[in-house]
Amino acid sequence: RGKGDLITGIDSNAEILDRARDTIARLRLLEQAEEGQLEQPMRVNLVVGDAERTGLPDSFADAVIATLVLCSVESQDAVLREIRRILKPGGKFYFVEHVAAGAGTPLRLAQDILNPLQRVVAGGC
Repeated sequence: RGKGDLITGIDSNAEILDRARDTIARLRLLEQAEEGQLEQPMRVNLVVGDAERTGLPDSFADAVIATLVLCSVESQDAVLREIRRILKPGGKFYFVEHVAAGAGTPLRLAQDILNPLQRVVAGGC
């Protein structure tokens, strides 16, 4: 934080990115009020885009963080290839995903029943 780092956020949902911009602006104001102006503020670039084709250069990122992405893309393999391509050698990939419960379990039945609604309210997830 505060070392001139660049964070690039990519999401296919422009509304989510607008909310992120609002949150970032609020946090920066709080940070400035509490700590004074940062010498080298963190730069944030938010882009409406596609996880399968980010447009970022090869070996661009020190780290990639993905949260609940793989459930809502056309090709999980393509996303993972893109992550590998944009990571610098030795870069880190951090992710949080969710999975379906075991086949034949009551929880899986509930997931299967609720899945169509979930796709509508959770951006395709």
